[in-house]
Amino acid sequence: MKQLLAIASVVALIVSCAAVCAAATLAGDANGDGLVNMKDVLALRKYLADVPTELSAQNADADGDGKVTMKDVLWLRKRLAGYDPTSFIPKTTVKPAAYPLPNGELRGVWLAYYEVAGLLKSTPAATKTAIDTALDTCKSYGANAVFFHVRAYSDAYYNSKLFPQVAAVKALVSQGFDPLTYATEAAHTRGMALHAWLNPYRVGDGKNAVCADTFTFGGKTYYNPASEAVKQTLLDGIAEILENYDVDGIHFDDYFYPSGVPATVQNFDIGYNSSKGSLGAWRRAQVTDFVKRACALTHEKKPNAAFGISPAGNIETDRNSLYADVETWLKTPGCVDYLCPQLYYGFENSAAPFAETAARWATLPRASGVKLYAGLAVYKAGLREDTWAGSGKTEWATHSNVLARQVNTLRKQNGVGGFVLFSYRYLSASGFDDTCDKTVAQNELKNLKNALAA
Repeated sequence: MKQLLAIASVVALIVSCAAVCAAATLAGDANGDGLVNMKDVLALRKYLADVPTELSAQNADADGDGKVTMKDVLWLRKRLAGYDPTSFIPKTTVKPAAYPLPNGELRGVWLAYYEVAGLLKSTPAATKTAIDTALDTCKSYGANAVFFHVRAYSDAYYNSKLFPQVAAVKALVSQGFDPLTYATEAAHTRGMALHAWLNPYRVGDGKNAVCADTFTFGGKTYYNPASEAVKQTLLDGIAEILENYDVDGIHFDDYFYPSGVPATVQNFDIGYNSSKGSLGAWRRAQVTDFVKRACALTHEKKPNAAFGISPAGNIETDRNSLYADVETWLKTPGCVDYLCPQLYYGFENSAAPFAETAARWATLPRASGVKLYAGLAVYKAGLREDTWAGSGKTEWATHSNVLARQVNTLRKQNGVGGFVLFSYRYLSASGFDDTCDKTVAQNELKNLKNALAA
């Protein structure tokens, strides 16, 4: 039975290769009989000059160790890696196993819109070089995913027909170059997934609004989460990205209702009345309705893509201030594929110590298949004073191994499958300003990189 299972594994390898080949006939049909079966394993070995003559389990012993095991599958993979792409097994068209979410540890990096803006140069060639440099830096930390900001304030860092393109993108597009297309291809070339990160509700100064249902709070403009017109506009924007780019997922962060909005009925609470329950529950329901629809749309347009959210690390703030019902999203099938709470706390933070906060998130009920990751605050490396950390406000300035310890803590925490680093600019010591001790920050980065390599 073990031998048969091993043979089946080898056949499955050929079938998986066949599924992605662009040829008119099955790529795994090595012997040309129109079928994919054990005979193709033997034909493949013949192609590799092993020349087996009998249809037997013994001939599946590809590595010659006298046993038929998974090692034979790995051996074949290594042999196949050297194939010419014009042969029946392509070497360049199969995406790495990291897409859309890795089976193992997620090691991601956020590239915020202001960082993306810095990569957009006046010419396509210069922009390519800048994007390549950024992705190489991420890869040097062992990243297998990047979260690329494509919309921050109802704008577009890609060739959009629905949202106004930022000036630098418009100039590049006029030269026949789309930076998001290139960034996605460049990430994939490096074995990294690229998730399109967008802020659905923020509009900023209001000039970029593409839907009239907005409101202003704290001097900023927001799309109204309760508006059906807003929901449909935002869903159309997601569809545009998924239909035109080979991104591996759609990603939101922690901006929903603006923090501090009064907990009393406002003129933008359209459709609410007291018969529908509490105002807070109703607002959360508006956001959750959109989240569910965004998740469903992502899977409809691209079944293998992931939909996830990076909420604030404080569960009560999520629920009662931002009206983000993270507990419901985790436990309800069809809301998210993952959550990545922003655990931007040190171990000595008196209000939200890192290890305890991570453990609390990990114990929340989760629907089958939903993953949990953690956002880590690389930007705090060497920070002289962590204002809201209470008695732990100097932790980042006096320790240079906080992030490395956090990585190791998460690896030991059941239920946490990886982490995302905020953000790209802080992966180099030059990204820190005078609010940080740059020597401590540099040592922190060195220790973090060592931990990630372990």
